[in-house]
Amino acid sequence: MKIVAVDICFTLIKKNTTIDFIEFIFRNNKIFKIKNYFRKVISLFSPEFSRKYLIYQLKWFKREELDNLVEQFFTFYESSFNENVLEEIKKLRENWMKVLLLSASLDIIASFLQKKYSFDAYASSILWFKNWVCTWKLDFDCSFWGKVTWLKKIFKKDYEKIDFSNSFFFSDSYDDIEVFRLFENNYLIVNNNFIDKRFESEKLFDKVKKIYV
Repeated sequence: MKIVAVDICFTLIKKNTTIDFIEFIFRNNKIFKIKNYFRKVISLFSPEFSRKYLIYQLKWFKREELDNLVEQFFTFYESSFNENVLEEIKKLRENWMKVLLLSASLDIIASFLQKKYSFDAYASSILWFKNWVCTWKLDFDCSFWGKVTWLKKIFKKDYEKIDFSNSFFFSDSYDDIEVFRLFENNYLIVNNNFIDKRFESEKLFDKVKKIYV
């Protein structure tokens, strides 16, 4: 079985979808803007705190409300998709490969994108809802090793049948290095001509195809 796994933030989309989506929701809220300024300062020292703080802002939102806001967000930022990445994915899909989103982004975002592009599946961080109301906590965090864990959960027994030597992975981040190492064919999405120097110490680096966006 051959698959194509695609990261979302700064890969399929030109943005950090979790951050930009939550900032979009509160774009007219003056108090949020002030607090968000300090959040950005703190993020320089503690990115994880910054992410948790933003997700906390979703507390008390109903699932239906968030789904509608996600649709509004991508309508507003329709030009934020990396068309050259989508074109490469389209070519691979012509070979009957399964395509899944594999991202630390929120499931409400990944689910929308899966439906929009008719991808086969998605694996993402999962918001915990209680009685369809967001608790702000994550039921599963798909950061770092979480992506490999999710791959195994999605495919279950079929995980062993994945032909990684003929499968493809798209990402912009060295944080996904464990996934890069799984796949024989990798696309590194290069934003603003920046390549993390840690990639250069990896044996796979010379074989990685680069897409500049």
